[in-house]
Amino acid sequence: MHMTIERRTIGIRSRQSAGGLQLGLLGLVCLAAVAASAQTFTEFNAPGASTTTPGAGTFPLSNNTDGQIVGYVNNNGFVGTAGGTFTSFDVSGAACCTVPESINSAGVIAGSWEDANGAHHGFVRAADGTITTLNAPGAGAGRSPNTQDQLGTKALSINDDGMIVGYYSDQK
Repeated sequence: MHMTIERRTIGIRSRQSAGGLQLGLLGLVCLAAVAASAQTFTEFNAPGASTTTPGAGTFPLSNNTDGQIVGYVNNNGFVGTAGGTFTSFDVSGAACCTVPESINSAGVIAGSWEDANGAHHGFVRAADGTITTLNAPGAGAGRSPNTQDQLGTKALSINDDGMIVGYYSDQK
């Protein structure tokens, strides 16, 4: 039996990420600059982040105009600032990774998490910390039996109107 994985885009990802630089094990945030000589870089590590384990550390993925930064550390999501305030969070039911991908100016976060079967699910986290899981209609669950590719829904970006874009995959 031959199965193929079908990936369907459910939005267009367009995100400028001045703060989403990733260098080795350390997160770097570029704080607003137009000319190269005017750039300021702030190095930070989330509390509890490993700085010695290969592949571990603080991974900032997005920032908003208020200076909030989202990303993950040790497979847990975080929201924080370059000044040092961090709140770590996980989606209930996440067996592995909670990965916040984007934050809008209202502090609403969009991202994805992985369940015990290896399936991806999207989520949206309100500014008050309330998390809602997102699953696109028709999205697969678990992994493809032939390729072990992960199936499911990935939320990749959220704009200031609350529109979330991403993709889902299933097996056909």
